[in-house]
Amino acid sequence: MNKKKVIPLGIVGCLVIGGISFAMSDSIEKNIIKKPGSTQSIQEQQNQNIQVKAKEIKVNNQLGNVQMRIPVIEGMKDTHYQDQLNDIILSHAMKDQEEVEKQVKENEEMAKEGFEMQPYELFVDYSVKEKDRVFSLVVQTYMYTGGAHGTPRTDCYNVDLKEYNAIQINDLFKENADYKKVINEEIKKQIKEQQSTEERIYFDGEEGFKSISDTQSFYIEDGNIVVCFSKYEIAPGASGEPEFKIPLKSLENILKDTNIIPVLNYDIEKKVVEDKAHNIKIVYPQIKNCKGELKEDYINQSLQKVVEIYKKDGYKDININYEITKMNNEILSVIFEGTGKVIGKDINIQYSVNLDMKKSGSEIDFENFIKKGEQSKKEVMKILNGQAKVYGLEELEAEGIRIYFKADQVFFYYMPLDDSATSFIEFGVSKDQLMPYMNTDF
Repeated sequence: MNKKKVIPLGIVGCLVIGGISFAMSDSIEKNIIKKPGSTQSIQEQQNQNIQVKAKEIKVNNQLGNVQMRIPVIEGMKDTHYQDQLNDIILSHAMKDQEEVEKQVKENEEMAKEGFEMQPYELFVDYSVKEKDRVFSLVVQTYMYTGGAHGTPRTDCYNVDLKEYNAIQINDLFKENADYKKVINEEIKKQIKEQQSTEERIYFDGEEGFKSISDTQSFYIEDGNIVVCFSKYEIAPGASGEPEFKIPLKSLENILKDTNIIPVLNYDIEKKVVEDKAHNIKIVYPQIKNCKGELKEDYINQSLQKVVEIYKKDGYKDININYEITKMNNEILSVIFEGTGKVIGKDINIQYSVNLDMKKSGSEIDFENFIKKGEQSKKEVMKILNGQAKVYGLEELEAEGIRIYFKADQVFFYYMPLDDSATSFIEFGVSKDQLMPYMNTDF
């Protein structure tokens, strides 16, 4: 699938705090101390109004480009813990900036000797994955200081909002539970499925996946534990940074605290439609056990639209699968991706469906997502155009914009109007940034 992503992901690190060391800024992280008596009830955890705002640092000149959105956490009950966590995150970003500037100076000296000097790049962005009972934050960094490729890094911060301790993967499970075996089997199953559909290629044999580690990188999102691997760790570079989403519900028997499993008002089942004569295969979700039969039928009709669009005359060699990017009792967001041919021309497919699960079951799109009125639309377009420039685009092409939701971001994507374009343009914007202009009644 060809898309221009927000930021490249790569080296994965699970940053933990509270007496547990990590290779980066080790001395700083050892200094975070949990204060006694910080245990809170579930109700207190839910009442925490945790927000994450961006500290922005921008430098753009002939030597290079720095675009950093460093997360600053607010609203934790344990402000001492919060402040130290913020210091750690900021210190990592500043260390990266110092490293880039140091390399630039070295490159300048080499340029005097006739070597070509390439502009450096440093991008930092973040995404809040979960902040109810567990706080999961992912910070993404990309550094380029010359050579064929830059260095990407993904850092995961997981915090228990009851005890204010950092969470390692084993902390989620009962003592003596063989959680590795259960997770390993699920990952191997997903690898096999992805290879069978050619979604991704993975290493085999000694280089292939064997087991998660004691310090395995992960985050919590929408009732799932998402296990992360770095680029080249278990798969070729073309497969990117593999992530494996495992429903916490499926691990319920070995979880230490089942309260981290969200209670949903519906279930999801996978459906497959095939047309062997035209080599068409479309995988799509349907909901079941939803409160209200009419609402369930209405929602499922929306989720089936992808079949109506691509299983018709003129299309062939269609292979479409889906990813659920947001799933709770307020929003269900599904992104469909694939490839195919129409009238003999190769096409990339990207299509999303966003549903209001709280009230009507209606679809949420670019038009009704924004509050009514020209001023709201104007402000949103201003934000989007600003974000587009960060990623090297002159301005957003307003025609045909679609959206989907993931973690604390809204992703906007479209196919350029240029007839020769084959790749979607896509980038994310923080939901907090868009909140004043977002519609809540669909």
